Amino acid sequence: MIDPVFDIFREEAREHLQGLERGFLDLEAASAPEQRPALIDALFRHAHSLKGDARAMGLNALQQAAQALENVLDDLRDKPETVEHGVIGMSLEQLDQLRQAFDAWQQGRESEPPLEPDEASATPAAAQPASASTDREGPVESSSDESPAATSATPAPPGDEGFTVRVPSERLDRMLTLAGELRIAQRAGGFSSERLALLREDLQRLRKSLHDQAAARCLPAVDTTLDKLRRIETEHRRARTREQLLAEGLEADIRQARLLPLVMLTDSLRRAVRDLAQSLGKSIRYQVDVGQVLLDKAVIEALREPLLHLIRNACDHGIESAEQRRAAGKPPEGTIGIRAFRQGERIRITVTDDGGGVDFARVRERLGRTGRLTESELGELSEHDLSSSLFQAGFSTADLGEVSGRGVGLDVVLDAVRRLQGSVELEATSGAETTFALTVPVTVSTIRILTVCSNGQFYGVPSASVVRTGRAKRDELRGWGDGWVLPIDGQTVRWVHLADLLKLPVARSGIGGDAWSYLLVAHEGRRVAVAVDDLDEEGEVLLKPLGFPLKGLPGILGGTIRPDGSVQLVLDLSVSAFGPPAGRSTTAARHEKSSNAQDEPAGRILVVDDSPTTRAILRNVFAAAGYAVRTATDGVDALERLRSGGTDLVVTDLEMPRLNGFDLTRQVKAKFGLPVILVTGRESEAHRREGLAAGADAYVVKSTFEGQGLLEIVAQFV
Repeated sequence: MIDPVFDIFREEAREHLQGLERGFLDLEAASAPEQRPALIDALFRHAHSLKGDARAMGLNALQQAAQALENVLDDLRDKPETVEHGVIGMSLEQLDQLRQAFDAWQQGRESEPPLEPDEASATPAAAQPASASTDREGPVESSSDESPAATSATPAPPGDEGFTVRVPSERLDRMLTLAGELRIAQRAGGFSSERLALLREDLQRLRKSLHDQAAARCLPAVDTTLDKLRRIETEHRRARTREQLLAEGLEADIRQARLLPLVMLTDSLRRAVRDLAQSLGKSIRYQVDVGQVLLDKAVIEALREPLLHLIRNACDHGIESAEQRRAAGKPPEGTIGIRAFRQGERIRITVTDDGGGVDFARVRERLGRTGRLTESELGELSEHDLSSSLFQAGFSTADLGEVSGRGVGLDVVLDAVRRLQGSVELEATSGAETTFALTVPVTVSTIRILTVCSNGQFYGVPSASVVRTGRAKRDELRGWGDGWVLPIDGQTVRWVHLADLLKLPVARSGIGGDAWSYLLVAHEGRRVAVAVDDLDEEGEVLLKPLGFPLKGLPGILGGTIRPDGSVQLVLDLSVSAFGPPAGRSTTAARHEKSSNAQDEPAGRILVVDDSPTTRAILRNVFAAAGYAVRTATDGVDALERLRSGGTDLVVTDLEMPRLNGFDLTRQVKAKFGLPVILVTGRESEAHRREGLAAGADAYVVKSTFEGQGLLEIVAQFV
């Protein structure tokens, strides 16, 4: 059990820290001197309240950091005319120290064991509410009216006099999960209905049999039983209807409670714009117009990095220096604007800068340097094709710099937005403006999917990507190169089996005879027919995030629970079914495919794990990255395979039968001298030291990285 006083303090402290950062940026932007006293007073109240709360909680480091900031603000209250960029910069540095003290305390709290119930019920003196402290310096005014987000995650509409309460996001997550489980239990109840119906049919057959045998004495008893059964069925239907209405209402309320104003995210990026502008020696104004747009908490969190990447690019690549802007007839101060509006169940967010636009001549020149395209192919590329190339991994038109130019940016934006089932595009560019547009759903906690079966496993495919379903006979398929196509609506559409996309064996055993069911899937103007063994139902499901080794893996959106309790993966076929991701021109994709076919593998990896699922997943991760991959079921099997050569790196689990990862590492080092990466769920420092002592080149804890992170580690040794 967690002490609620600490939770209350944590939320209050976060609000004070946010209020301080917002207040300092407002103070720096204030053009009229008469605005400063009120802003400084509000900042002082935040620092003073945080200092008093930290003292009441017995947090000396946090109290001292807040006291230092309060002293600075106390001086500014007497001399508001001294406010200038240098003072704001120093104050923000002290705020960073205050935030570091808070983060250190929070990490320490998370590492402590939970309190026992009797400990939690008796709040220690150091954790008494702040109002109980008698040594606070002067009255403390409430700061709840200084930020709409400070009183409620979702501000109440005007005129609404209802009370609002703080609900921790973790609790909302649990409530949403419970609502999903209620849905599952509800669907499972359908099996009871089916059994009751079968029982009624059995009784009806029994009645008919007894009637045929002239056993009239039994008929009244059978009729009575049938009447009882009908009443049970009626009550059961009514109960299920009530459950359905309750579940729908609960889910709707929870979804609404999870919605947060987008302005919370855009406000948190103001500091980044300021710091980037100062580091680049540029003057940049940050403008936000997102209205009352609300998004699910998970979407808000996932959007932070993509928006930050776009802002960095705008500050570094887009906005010119003051001298360049003056020469171009522009004001010396540049502008970055974020706007958002709702389109049905999706939100469109634009990031615009008034810089020099995209230099397509330089994009064409950089593409030419890659050697993937001939001069004639480069000449055929339109500005749309060139814009798409900006989203390629590793592509950049900038020189190496501190902020950007390392080939990391727009490909990350594309990947992050895709994981939200959204899209991103270069909407407009000219010599005076560049606009990127992101379209994302309001929520990703639930999703409508079509369930399909392949190789005895059930998978979900988002309904939004499915144009239609159908069946195709073998003789309808036509050979095309090394694959197959299917004529649909007068056009030939590439044909591929879902098992092939998942790199699993296609094991059809007579389901459907000589015909396959298929999904016609569309993405960014392209279509592909994905064959499956069978089609199941379509419906809305609760989408749950996945842990290692599926977390962050391309092509997997998440998971859901089937009525029988089994886990069902929800697939993103836009990654696996359409070859090169959006952002590559058709010509470039064709050329890259032909050139890659002749390339040697990036390296040869032996994956050792006793779990078939983990072996298959890691094999797919490495194979997709261009590595040649072999697998072994345990340490003994691995040594047998290593004797045949052809391995550059060993990636092994720790806990395995016959020969564990420690012993395998020692033997690999002694006999073959190959690099070894231990990938394990054992997180203790003792295990890490033992692994490194055995000779492992890297010790990776499964819970601390995603698929891309593992590839980065592998690249260091192959």
